[in-house]
Amino acid sequence: NRTLRDISFSAGLYRLTGPYVNIVDWDAPASPPATSPTTDFLFTRDAQGFEDTEVYWGLDQSQRWIQSLGFLNIQNLSIVADPHGFNGADNSAYYPGTNRLTYGEGGVDDAEDLDVVLHEYGHAIQSGSVPGWGAGGDTRSMGEGFGDYWAGSYSASRDLYRWEWVF
Repeated sequence: NRTLRDISFSAGLYRLTGPYVNIVDWDAPASPPATSPTTDFLFTRDAQGFEDTEVYWGLDQSQRWIQSLGFLNIQNLSIVADPHGFNGADNSAYYPGTNRLTYGEGGVDDAEDLDVVLHEYGHAIQSGSVPGWGAGGDTRSMGEGFGDYWAGSYSASRDLYRWEWVF
């Protein structure tokens, strides 16, 4: 169980929208974001709401960590994320032009793996730090490495067992 901080409440339901993350169904396939009449979003791994809460919690915690380090201007906004996107394919992506994240569902749903969630957010962090990052040359490869670093460093902070195995 994890605490979902600063989620919104409207029309009698809590929604996974907060100061740093906004879970939205913007990319195919259609899957409405999870809501709850209480602040408890309790799902097992086989429910779509599990991925919604995993993405909200992971991105929110990551942004709060960045800010605790004194960086108040790197993705300090409610980034839009679709935990059930990429047309269901086994892939995930960050789109710098719209500052959005999408997570695919092929094989194991990508949003079930916090490494994938944080890897894609690593691209958003770089874009927020250096607009236009990844536009050419070796920057794309460096961006992939940074995404892996961001995910792996979180894993290492929790448990050293195979922390270097990203995804």
